Amino acid sequence: MKFVAITLFCLLGLIAKVSAQESSELPSLLMNEVSLGSGISATEEVIEIVNTTGDEVELTGVILQYKSQTGTNWTTKASLIGRLRPYGRYLVSNYIDSASLEFNGGLSGSSGHLRLVFDEIEIDKIGWGEAIDSYENPVASPDSSQSLKRHVDEDGRFINSRDNLADWFLSDHPTPENDRLAIKDDEATTETPLGSGDESKDTTTITNPESTSSPAPAGQPSRILISEVFPDPVSPQRDSEHEFIELYNPNAFAVQISGYSLESGSSWRYKHVPGSYSLKPGEYLGLLSQDTGLTLPNSGSAVRLLGPGGHEVHLVEYPKAESGMSWAEHRGVWGWTEQTLHQPNNPPIVEENAPVLASNAENIEKRDVEFATKETKSAQQAPVNGTLADVSLDKQAVNNWVLAGVGSVAVLYAIYEYSNDIRIRIRQCRGYFAHRRENRKQNSGRGDNRTAQRYRRWKNYARKRLSTWSG
Repeated sequence: MKFVAITLFCLLGLIAKVSAQESSELPSLLMNEVSLGSGISATEEVIEIVNTTGDEVELTGVILQYKSQTGTNWTTKASLIGRLRPYGRYLVSNYIDSASLEFNGGLSGSSGHLRLVFDEIEIDKIGWGEAIDSYENPVASPDSSQSLKRHVDEDGRFINSRDNLADWFLSDHPTPENDRLAIKDDEATTETPLGSGDESKDTTTITNPESTSSPAPAGQPSRILISEVFPDPVSPQRDSEHEFIELYNPNAFAVQISGYSLESGSSWRYKHVPGSYSLKPGEYLGLLSQDTGLTLPNSGSAVRLLGPGGHEVHLVEYPKAESGMSWAEHRGVWGWTEQTLHQPNNPPIVEENAPVLASNAENIEKRDVEFATKETKSAQQAPVNGTLADVSLDKQAVNNWVLAGVGSVAVLYAIYEYSNDIRIRIRQCRGYFAHRRENRKQNSGRGDNRTAQRYRRWKNYARKRLSTWSG
């Protein structure tokens, strides 16, 4: 029976080791967008992968696998390389030249599965159409011009309830993002992130004359970004007049901003629609609160930019405000710095333990107008523990309960196996303390020899029992 106890303790140690490996070594990656075709070709495919934490992730060993609707075997489509910075994005595609990694495609648009695997452990999975091996229920299959996107909650965190139907939705506006700065190889040179413009000109504002500002080429998408938020002016400046939100045009052509709108406040209660203005290539435009009427709470909040179609183009979340400082982006990094209205931003002032917000480090977090519908909201609210962190905590809690259960069984079995020995030891201890009490009484002239005699009898009995068990 003693071998059973040894086996239980070994099992306890093995579970503890596996639990520690899963909690500390498993990459915090999720698939965020899957496009199975484009408006140009049904074979143009792209998968966007995002790092959901504030820690850099080593991608070596992470593989992307595909399985057909009713298939039994997974096929490796790509083996990820490099390292992904906090909240960075990694693009796998068979047609985008600037993608992080190329693959040969061949994904079914009607039904299928994709998953991320690390060291034979499944990190994330999605099934669409009539897929039979999805997380819970598969999401509907997209048209060639649509993509599958993951929901985010009100704080900009990705929802991962392990139910594909609740976690994903169909988007009419595919927006795969590639964070080039996220890919760090020892021999690679640092590249400018997509959509950030010419960062070498970060000391002067580009003010091209109208004659050099060409309109957007036909069929080429335009994108405007929020580059700076100034929520807490210092006296004599006033919040109602001098707070501002700054927009930036990273495109090589001018963009008319009259179709865009800015929103701020709880539940996006404040809204401003800019007038007709052509934002030149590389131009920064600060919109003051005295003109917009937008309110920026000092306790920390968020602002977002909606595109002409009503879909979310850029979401920026800022922490508790620092007086006289702007929450600004510089070379893909957000932080508090000196305000630079209508000008390129200064580098953030780095402080120890400075907060990192997912929605800013991700650079651009887009949500379609579908996200605002009641059906989408109900699907989003369905999961109770929606974020990756919540799922990890649930797994850790299960592991802790397993460890506690095995440990309890081991302790109870040990008590059962050695119950006689424990009983004898208890009796010895009782006799020993009784003998000491009697000795104290004898020394004081108040005791007798009966207790000492009982102690000797118990001692002899205990010795015989112990010799019998040891034999």
